Amino acid sequence: MMGHHFDTHSIVKRFVKSGIKESQAEEIVKAIAESREFDISHLATKADLHQEIGNLRADMLKWGIGMVITTIFGMAGVMIAVLKIML
Repeated sequence: MMGHHFDTHSIVKRFVKSGIKESQAEEIVKAIAESREFDISHLATKADLHQEIGNLRADMLKWGIGMVITTIFGMAGVMIAVLKIML
């Protein structure tokens, strides 16, 4: 992923020099090194999220319109049935 070398030994030495215990410094540096190796290529970008939000909005609009139309026809059917009973 990254071409730049991460010198863990010198970083541990810097932490120890600043007063952190060597065992703690080693664990901190190990965690940093592991995080640098994490593959972030599968994470969503802001553009991906905007695209998905747009897709969701379109789907919600389609479903909403479908529900309104279904409700209107359902109510019309009920009204016709009531009118037939009354007449």
